[in-house]
Amino acid sequence: MKQITSSGQRFDFVWDENDDGTGRLVWYIDGQAVMKAEKPKGTRKMSDFRLLINIAVGGNVCKGHMPKNGVYEMKIRDLAMWESGPGGWEGFDRDWRSAKEGHGM
Repeated sequence: MKQITSSGQRFDFVWDENDDGTGRLVWYIDGQAVMKAEKPKGTRKMSDFRLLINIAVGGNVCKGHMPKNGVYEMKIRDLAMWESGPGGWEGFDRDWRSAKEGHGM
């Protein structure tokens, strides 16, 4: 069994938004683009959002095995907002072309 905690992983989310309301989203784990999606039509501008951290653990976490101490633990060490994602906007464009298509919302 492997228990995954945030202390060993980095999660990034990059939101690229145009003046006309269109945009692109890319999710990263440890600097690797893992999913992309177009900004859904009708979604408010990024400046209208506020950051909330809500981490729910359940379902088939740890392949259905409860940790020996009965506790799942995730610690957030750092939280930051940046003007561009990992590798800058050039890196974002490259990641956008190569990331797997997902569903943003």
